[in-house]
Amino acid sequence: MKSLLSFLFVVLFSIDGFAQSQQSDTIVTPTVVTNPNYARGATVAFGRLTVSGALASTIKEQGFCWSKNPEPTILDNRTTKYYSNNGNIYCINNLEPSTVYYMRAYAITTTNAVGYGNVIKVITIPKGTVAYSMTANVTGDNLTRLTAAASSAVDYYNNATSIKGLRLTVNFGSGTPTAEASYGGYMTFGPNASYQRTGTALHEMSHTIGVGQHTYWTNTSGSPLRNASQWLGERALKVVRFLDNNNTSNVNADSQHFWPYGINGAQEDNGTEILYYANSLMVEAFGEDGLPPTNGFATPYYAFESEDTVKYYIKNEDTGMGRDVSFMIENTDGSIANRVMTSDDVLANDSAAWYFSFNPVNCYYTLKNVATGKYFTYSNNSISLVTKATPQTGEYFQIMGARIPTVIGAFNTKGYWIIHPVNTLNPPCLIGSTNGKIATATFNIANSATTQRWLILSADDFTKIKQLNTPEETSPAVKATPISSSWIKLEWDAAANAQSYRIYRASYPDSIYSIIKDSYTSTTYDDLTGLKPNTIYWYRVHSLNGGGESLHAAPVKVITKKIGGADGDDGLTSINQLETMSFTLYPNPVKARQPVFIQNEYPMEDIKIEMTDISGKTIRPYSNDNNLVAPPAKGLYFLKIIHNGKIKICKLLVE
Repeated sequence: MKSLLSFLFVVLFSIDGFAQSQQSDTIVTPTVVTNPNYARGATVAFGRLTVSGALASTIKEQGFCWSKNPEPTILDNRTTKYYSNNGNIYCINNLEPSTVYYMRAYAITTTNAVGYGNVIKVITIPKGTVAYSMTANVTGDNLTRLTAAASSAVDYYNNATSIKGLRLTVNFGSGTPTAEASYGGYMTFGPNASYQRTGTALHEMSHTIGVGQHTYWTNTSGSPLRNASQWLGERALKVVRFLDNNNTSNVNADSQHFWPYGINGAQEDNGTEILYYANSLMVEAFGEDGLPPTNGFATPYYAFESEDTVKYYIKNEDTGMGRDVSFMIENTDGSIANRVMTSDDVLANDSAAWYFSFNPVNCYYTLKNVATGKYFTYSNNSISLVTKATPQTGEYFQIMGARIPTVIGAFNTKGYWIIHPVNTLNPPCLIGSTNGKIATATFNIANSATTQRWLILSADDFTKIKQLNTPEETSPAVKATPISSSWIKLEWDAAANAQSYRIYRASYPDSIYSIIKDSYTSTTYDDLTGLKPNTIYWYRVHSLNGGGESLHAAPVKVITKKIGGADGDDGLTSINQLETMSFTLYPNPVKARQPVFIQNEYPMEDIKIEMTDISGKTIRPYSNDNNLVAPPAKGLYFLKIIHNGKIKICKLLVE
């Protein structure tokens, strides 16, 4: 039936268009722009548009069309309904909750020329399940008015928010001047009829979900979500800027209320649908920012706008955890690591690539390794990888975006928390570690929690970042001189176009380098920070300017002096170096379960390595992968290294 109607529409449309085209030599197609900013609920979405390139008098229809297919047209679904609020906001009603839609603006001229804007992907949220009940003391006209107000307000919440488990209790208080409410759902209305309306009910309901009640709102000294005058969450900021049609708008907030759209008094209740929708959309955004609407944790949402078939690459946001040099990868033993790799190596290795898939029903993500198909999973208080045909509860993760940007050169992005969903304010989340391992930690909502956040980059992002690395092709060569047991002096030649330098240090060359000095303008530096006697350190110096950071050169190795002033000795940090084959193990001794690196002059595919314990039992069978992990038990171990039929033995001491 739909196909027949579509055919008839096209025929009539074409005949009418042909007749009118005879009256004009040129048919002008309007230029339509779909505003990339939008707002969405469970059954409703809102968009803005602009039309140009044609006289306003020739535009006979404009609005939004939508479909579940990526290329919606006016033959699918369309609406011309709009609200006036700082320009026109178009309203798309009767959508299905938890559904992926594609929408775009359109305009039709009197000559039936149709112009389309860009398509935006809009995912509706799960429908809310808010309910209310009246106490016995709500009677008479008060009951009539409050039933209508509560029913209407709950309907807005259930269609514009995903709040679940909120049970409102509506009470009447003869001594209550206006109305009041507490976190959890208890509301009291006074006898003033002007406060027994939908707007006041929505205002009080915002208190029941934490506005002016939860510690994230009231404790400005301990919450990064609100300061003395503003709410700082990114989701609410996006919503208010869409509603205001102003990219400089802010969410004003005091200890009890927010505005605009907070309906803070009967005088602000103009009775319009757009005001009620706006209030509900703001409440949903507060939950997505971190304000838990019904205890527990933040509201999950489509935080990272992923595409199922796109490969993504993950880096820790913290520079000390290898932001500029390392990537998340699946090791050959199936573990997850944060490994030092070049961008080119990463793009050629699908073990460092990940698929993100968003589930609109629960608003959680699955993360799957491209090479092996293994999923991120949470079990036994840790995050690891698992092989499963279908992801289950343990394989779903909540993603929350940072409120502050991450700047790499001139490339702006932001980090994301990767969280195991638990109904608590402090669930477990993924965290980086200085030894290259991936661990879990208690969620920290602070802006400073950079080790808990991850940059999720596409190959296109890599290209942009690589193009920014132009201060110098490579870092300047560094001379490192041990002055004492706790002092190393660094010197380098000035790099062309460098405005400043970034100094890195590590305990072994292929590990994650920590930044020990940033935005440094001299070409000499005295490292006096936490150095140990008779210990090997590795250094790199990168040049910086407005274009970004230089590519790194080979690191320089230096050994601090012994206590008393004698030169340091490699022997304390490397038990057995096979100089004849140029193999070096580091670190050695090593802590249990820590990475062990092999430095050699031969391609890894030309050698094989086996690890045994002191009795000769094989701990790790032969492999040409140099990503070793120390055994869990203390003791002496042996690495058999085979090259061209020759066997060399290296000792490895696990402390």
